[in-house]
Amino acid sequence: MSHVLSNGSNRISATALCSVSALCFWLGWPPHRCTPLLFMAFVPLLCLAHRWRGASVKPHHRIHFYGYTYLTLCLWNASTNWWICKATLGGGLFAIFFNAAWMSWPLWLFYNRQPQLGYVGSRMLLVAAWLCMEHWHLGGHISFPWLNLGNGLACRTRWAQWYAYTGTLGGSTWILGANLWLLHLCTHWRSGTWKRSLLPAMAWLVGPVCVSYVLYCTYTPCGQRAEVVVAQLGLDPYTRAYAASPHCVLSDDQLVRHLCSLSTQAVTQETSFLVWPESALDQPVDEAMLSYSSALSYAKRFARTYPALSLLVGARTYKMYGSQRPTPSAQFHAQGFYYDAFNTALFIKDQTQSLAIYHKSKLVPGAEEVPFAFALRWLEGWPWLFKKLNGYNFLQSLGAQKEPTVFFNHQGVGIAPIVCYESIYGAHVARFVRAGAALIAISTIDGWWGNTPGYRQHFHYARLRAIENRRCVARSAFEGISGFIDQRGEVLDAARYGQKTVLKQSLLASTDLTFYTRYGDYIASGAMWLAIIVWMHNALVRWRMRRVAYGSLR
Repeated sequence: MSHVLSNGSNRISATALCSVSALCFWLGWPPHRCTPLLFMAFVPLLCLAHRWRGASVKPHHRIHFYGYTYLTLCLWNASTNWWICKATLGGGLFAIFFNAAWMSWPLWLFYNRQPQLGYVGSRMLLVAAWLCMEHWHLGGHISFPWLNLGNGLACRTRWAQWYAYTGTLGGSTWILGANLWLLHLCTHWRSGTWKRSLLPAMAWLVGPVCVSYVLYCTYTPCGQRAEVVVAQLGLDPYTRAYAASPHCVLSDDQLVRHLCSLSTQAVTQETSFLVWPESALDQPVDEAMLSYSSALSYAKRFARTYPALSLLVGARTYKMYGSQRPTPSAQFHAQGFYYDAFNTALFIKDQTQSLAIYHKSKLVPGAEEVPFAFALRWLEGWPWLFKKLNGYNFLQSLGAQKEPTVFFNHQGVGIAPIVCYESIYGAHVARFVRAGAALIAISTIDGWWGNTPGYRQHFHYARLRAIENRRCVARSAFEGISGFIDQRGEVLDAARYGQKTVLKQSLLASTDLTFYTRYGDYIASGAMWLAIIVWMHNALVRWRMRRVAYGSLR
């Protein structure tokens, strides 16, 4: 590496460094298990910044460094998230190119502020800026935290047991710090000063792994036993047909009958919860008319035969309002009223057969929610625009609820209804646990992308939610991976992709709260304050330098 730094000054070597970085990111990311590569993935790119800053600084280097940074992150995004294009080509390309641009700015800021902040200050700013960027990904209008660095440990859950204290942002800090320590060793190799840094670098890299294994071995799973069953249909979500009979499209009534017949193979009189996939009831239903839904009535009759059974099923629902818009997401119907459409989880409670509703809160940007739609509402004043689009309203977003809803059975065991994309938000899932959830149920489709790394990544991310909250996870998918995860993030059982099956497991329903569950992403707040302090220190130093320069001129 030092040889490249000293002799590789042409564009070919810079492109090679970027390619090595992108390759490390790709091979180190789930579902690949070369996780140690993530701890060196930034090093080639940061070596390029070091080399150009060590030479005579030229104005065009700033543009070139951003270009090479953007190239690296584009390659990482494309090699890891190409499967999005199978569901939506435009959305996939936007996710790759926009996300790479957004992820580039902390590195570009680090490169530009090295002379002013010095060695330590610039590295502190890089870590703080990167964590702020990831935090924005967790809560911004264009929210796509899929590649937040902490998710990279999803296949190495025995390294990540301390996520119960820090969440995934702790993992991001660890990975960034390891890359900076390795950069320091590479850039100080010839001077010999690297030897003094070897011990703290090794402590930073190995220490969290040792702590994690201690936590893994000493943690004792706790809670009362609850038998849970999950169903996987193995259906194509586009056609709602089985591969063996692609022309036989199932209606909601037929699909519910299939699910009931499938569930009978595993449900017993002791089963507490039965989880069906997202959008099992795909035909939109007016929430005021749910009691008249024939598919839902059949599901209720099935659940009634098992007195301890509570049923969680995904559905698509809507609410109708009057002539005034009551919510920002409400859409205007041609018949003169507003309405909200929802991605919904329905809960049929045991014995009482009462029905509870949860509306998905974290919506998929582009597919379920139009980013910054509030700033584009003025376009609705141009009816000719929608007429040219055959009445299609490109500002249409699904409705969402702000507060979590936890479903409780007659024994008081709470289950969190996490719908698909929501499972990649650690702090969001923690809100359900604080509200009383003793188990986490994830209903998803995971078939939009076909047999690609996408559904496997999504499944492994659920293992991190189990560790953060020390909650068992039951996962039901249309076509991806249904299964069970214990409180330490270990997979207890899992179905194959596209398999039509039903799984049963006795899970521990815990009510204890972890440190992370209580306090959420507090690391993000610390990163924001660190960035502010570093920036203010830089401004103060520059102000003093100007005062000294002005005094010497006088």
